[in-house]
Amino acid sequence: MNFIRRLRVPRLNDKGKWVVCVTGGVLTCGFAYALEHTADASDFVVHPFQLPWSHGGLIDSLDMASVRRGYEVYKQVCAACHSMQYIRYRHFVNNFMSED
Repeated sequence: MNFIRRLRVPRLNDKGKWVVCVTGGVLTCGFAYALEHTADASDFVVHPFQLPWSHGGLIDSLDMASVRRGYEVYKQVCAACHSMQYIRYRHFVNNFMSED
């Protein structure tokens, strides 16, 4: 307890307070400026162009025959390395597969 009483914190005069406030403000503005310009770096990304997909309309849907062919390709080629662990058969029923 005596150590805390002996500890002196220097008091700032008016000029010292002004210097501390200005330094803190400049650092804060510099930090905000740096953060703002790092977000602009995402503008240099190449965005994909729009393609005229056949299922892009409001009432259009996927071609079910091509979806089934794609699933067969997955089963025969891709399934050896890439699992469908979190996809269940019930997700496919009435979308592009029947219950049989």
